[in-house]
Amino acid sequence: MVLALAQVGNGASNASTMPDKRYTALLSDSIFKGIHNAFLMGASLVELKGRVQIVACDSLLHGHGVTFDSITSTFSPSAGSSSSSAIDTPKKQPNAIDSLLNNIVLKDVAQTLSAELRDHAWLTSVLRAIFKQIVMLHIDRFPNSTTTNTIYDLPNPPQNEQDLSSYPHPYLYPGILDPDGKITDFNYADVGIGHIQDDASSGNIKQNFFDNFKLYDVTRRALNCLTLLLDEAEENLLPEITDCYQRRLVQAILASSQIPSSELDCTKIPPLSPDNIKTAVKILGNLVVRLLEAWDSFLRECFYSDMGPKSNNPNDPNALARDDEIELAAYEAGRSLTALSWNVSVATAPLENALTPEQRKDPNIQQTLKKKAQTTWLQVFNDRVIDDNNISRIASPEILLLTGYLPHE
Repeated sequence: MVLALAQVGNGASNASTMPDKRYTALLSDSIFKGIHNAFLMGASLVELKGRVQIVACDSLLHGHGVTFDSITSTFSPSAGSSSSSAIDTPKKQPNAIDSLLNNIVLKDVAQTLSAELRDHAWLTSVLRAIFKQIVMLHIDRFPNSTTTNTIYDLPNPPQNEQDLSSYPHPYLYPGILDPDGKITDFNYADVGIGHIQDDASSGNIKQNFFDNFKLYDVTRRALNCLTLLLDEAEENLLPEITDCYQRRLVQAILASSQIPSSELDCTKIPPLSPDNIKTAVKILGNLVVRLLEAWDSFLRECFYSDMGPKSNNPNDPNALARDDEIELAAYEAGRSLTALSWNVSVATAPLENALTPEQRKDPNIQQTLKKKAQTTWLQVFNDRVIDDNNISRIASPEILLLTGYLPHE
């Protein structure tokens, strides 16, 4: 069990990129492959969500740090932190990043979430790779997914600039007119994760997935925008273009500039301030988290609705129904195992990363961090993550063996 948790904490993708030769042959078995992929899909969703939450909190605390009250043993953002910026996410819905930072990271409370920030290029690459893995696993299992007539449906993408005013996230669909009246794309939302239907390696992926499962393209664009802002322009292969895209994206998100979106010259757009970038990262992080939560719920419902007698085998009419039930159990087990370790990281890592070397040496801070880690570990074992059914799924040697987290005897 400890080995399983450690491997999940190090990134579920490791299990697929460096599999043990003793059981890779099992992937040729359709039943094993279905269980393995369902587990990996659940684990990957939780990991990606967690990474987004941590990087958003890191961005808000970086450069400002935190102060520690030794009397109450509590942390709070230092003066000037953008977490209390006047420019905020529209109040139509609660802000998941603000709630995470103020109610979990800086307080002795633990709930849900995810892991460590290193180099910008490494981080953004990992985010894109996990997303692609989720998409390919989803298409392999549910190629005919559709959000039509569900609570996960979204408006059709805007076809022109006039449609942008009614679209909930217009900055995800950039486009301007050149002097001749032709559309010239500054399409930063398509940079990073390309549309998979244009990928030659995608094989015979059905077009209806991209047409009908609207969560895919919106999430792809939102994640591209987030990784664009997490990158350092001067470290990019095309620094001037990256800087231009970043300026246009932040301007579109904050809508605080008097420069029209049809302006061709990026140098006329004001340089980005650190606080504006952090606010944009918070808004994008909040959007990506909510889209991933919707995707997670959609997949769970797909596994549940797929559990029915579908086999044409006269000797076992319920064979596929039992296979579907095992895949549902594997999906839930993957989510639960991953949530155990990543929820702890999300609740503690941003705070630890924000501390200065001097603060790390403070005995009072060390004691408070130790207590927070202990409390967090206790609180992640909540009813939603660990109920009786999930315990039996996680503890099942068959599930751990089939998903690659338990070696063969």
